[in-house]
Amino acid sequence: RAAQFDVMDPEMYPVYPSFEAESSFSVNAAALYARAERVSYAAMDPTPNTQPNRTSIQFSGPYVFALDGNQMACDTDPAFVFPRPFTASKGTVSYLKLFGKQDVQIEFGKGRIRITDGVFNLDFRIPSMDLYAVEQAIPQSCAESFAVSPKDFLREL
Repeated sequence: RAAQFDVMDPEMYPVYPSFEAESSFSVNAAALYARAERVSYAAMDPTPNTQPNRTSIQFSGPYVFALDGNQMACDTDPAFVFPRPFTASKGTVSYLKLFGKQDVQIEFGKGRIRITDGVFNLDFRIPSMDLYAVEQAIPQSCAESFAVSPKDFLREL
């Protein structure tokens, strides 16, 4: 693969500060991308007036979820628990495709996250916002339950 682009004037861009990892964990990039893609429809597209927590995908415990204020999408995998919660924009998550099906390290620094395979680094800011407690949004018990046929249910709708 090859890429070609015009050279940019270095004076126009600030020097990116060095990255010092405080903690890290390993995850399969393709599996993480698939989980994030499954819930991305519930994250709004960013606009200048949109709150960051409505445009982000959040990773916390066994959950990958997005919540825009009107709808919530959640992917649960009890086999993999994120050791530290974090958020990433839909655009940032789309770059996970660059890593293919290999395992990557997710490293946490001061206000930033780096996803790396040792050759390629994806470095982004962690938005400063409160994470949602997804466990509190998902009902743990129901007062009443009933079974429906999805085909019949959709026909009646």
